[in-house]
Amino acid sequence: MMIVAGNLLASTPTHRDSEYGEVDEFADWLDRHDLSRGDRRWLWDRRDPAPLERYSWQDRKKDDDEEHRITSDDFEEALKIGDMLNLWGHWTTADSKYEQSTHVYSALVAPDRSRSLLRALGTAGSVYDYAIPGAGSDMEIDKFGFALKGWVVDHSRDRALDGMDRWAGGISFPPPMPARRVIDLMSLTTDLDNRLWKNSEESVVMASQVWGHYDEAKRHESSDPERGSRLQATLDFMVGVLTKLDCDLIIEVQIDRRRRYRPYESSIENDKERIPTTAKLYLLGADGQLRTL
Repeated sequence: MMIVAGNLLASTPTHRDSEYGEVDEFADWLDRHDLSRGDRRWLWDRRDPAPLERYSWQDRKKDDDEEHRITSDDFEEALKIGDMLNLWGHWTTADSKYEQSTHVYSALVAPDRSRSLLRALGTAGSVYDYAIPGAGSDMEIDKFGFALKGWVVDHSRDRALDGMDRWAGGISFPPPMPARRVIDLMSLTTDLDNRLWKNSEESVVMASQVWGHYDEAKRHESSDPERGSRLQATLDFMVGVLTKLDCDLIIEVQIDRRRRYRPYESSIENDKERIPTTAKLYLLGADGQLRTL
């Protein structure tokens, strides 16, 4: 295929359709048959081991009504991992019967409006009635004296040839990372894989994790749904960011828990066991205190 493409390229000029802008379709096609990363490293170079933490819902008795509820402890466990805060990302954990998906988003808000925002979002009828924006998102707000600004960049590229590599585990690149203004403000440096972020004292203050599994057959009952991507930061680091920017941080944690189905089972038949997506909102201030409704 590549020999034919090379012969065509040597003898025929590439075509650009004005209706589709200035995209070079040949270059776009070639990119899809190259490695996903521009630095010539493979996706599997960035794949992390699956986190080892176990959540309390996985240890509840299977006939306990509380297994079918999302509790305050579930949200706390999703937000805090050791001395780190999960401030952006999505991941799925599972046991033999259920799987739980967690989404975390956060954005900067002016401190004199932050509690009003917390209360307003807390009255929303659905998690789909609002959005916590990432950096550069169309959902950012800066008008009428109110500002809601993203500080995390999460724009993974489409997977190319190495996306079919079983050792890539279905991950994407790049992982979520702090926006340029935060990097410059806090003098952050990172490695080739954007895995660890260090301050000027060479202390790790942020970590980006990406993990996944290769499914031999996605319909097979032993498929492992545990995968995810998230950005973590220490509390002290975030206090420093919020102090310098004179902002608070609004954090949304969403949790969805559902039954795992085998190929011969009907998901509709057991849909009553699905727990609708539930969210909890937090406010982190420059004083280091986490507040919620």
